[in-house]
Amino acid sequence: MIIVGSDWRYGHRASGDVELLRRLGQASGFDVVTLERSGHTADEASSTLARTAVARGQVESAGALLGRPHELDVTVVDRAGTTLEARIGSGFAVPPAGRYRGSLAGPGGGECVIHVDGDERLRIEATGDVPPVGGATRLQFVSRLEQARNIPSVGARSG
Repeated sequence: MIIVGSDWRYGHRASGDVELLRRLGQASGFDVVTLERSGHTADEASSTLARTAVARGQVESAGALLGRPHELDVTVVDRAGTTLEARIGSGFAVPPAGRYRGSLAGPGGGECVIHVDGDERLRIEATGDVPPVGGATRLQFVSRLEQARNIPSVGARSG
């Protein structure tokens, strides 16, 4: 069984639609179930629009389009108390340099301030339990606090 939205499209130039998928399902032995979309239409909530909002630092808008906060998977590479420096996983849309209100997902995670400095690393000022160096976590971006400024790394501040 495949479950898709009623306005779902796929393939080259979005040439496939739900009806074509149903015909393919009948020929290949699988069912297609459609769900009616509530809220945004496909054009209003496309992944392209969400990525564009993230690229502009409009993480609240991206969250509204996604139906959840924008998220990144990161690995902790340095730590000083509850301040973390983390490397961003590949393939994620990263907001522009600045400070963001967010949260660490998972057990013990809590609210945090995320500093994006424009490269592949982030500085995270966290509350609650934080992952150890080498640990992975998922960051959720809730809102933008301010645009970029010079942000020292954890190692530069602690030494």
